Amino acid sequence: MTHFTAIGDFDSVSEASFKIIQANAQQTLVYPNEKDETDLELAVEQALMYKPEKILLFGVTGGRMDHALANVQLLYPLMKKGVPARIIDVQNQLELVEAGTHKLEADEEYPYVSFLPVSLEVHQLTLEGFYYPLTDAYLPYGSTLCISNRLIGDPGTFSFYSGILLVIRSKDLN
Repeated sequence: MTHFTAIGDFDSVSEASFKIIQANAQQTLVYPNEKDETDLELAVEQALMYKPEKILLFGVTGGRMDHALANVQLLYPLMKKGVPARIIDVQNQLELVEAGTHKLEADEEYPYVSFLPVSLEVHQLTLEGFYYPLTDAYLPYGSTLCISNRLIGDPGTFSFYSGILLVIRSKDLN
């Protein structure tokens, strides 16, 4: 079931745009602009009430870096709740994954694959079916070892024993 709820303080939209939002949403929840949560956090909390199979977040990486990084961090509580979530923009797809074995399907639109440790350490990272394979690699926080790889097998697999990875699929803009 698709449900369109508009949530936020709407402090960055014009009155005309706000009327368009209200006309197209089944529900509009207006919050004060001085609050403890970001608009996206409120939207994610609302979305979780519908027990979604997955959550896709669009339009959350442009503009201010503090908001973009906070939005990436919102993937963590979703991962912990077992709700697959992905941030998608014109150039990137981001998701957090916990230790285990994972398959990655080829995607011609986003050919580059990067793995960034977001925990202090990622242990025994193995990449199979990638241009730059790895076997039992150690990735400390801040490592750039796994930037700009790409799949040569379909699917490719990656596995790791402990830690959390931010998996980024990306493309160059023409």
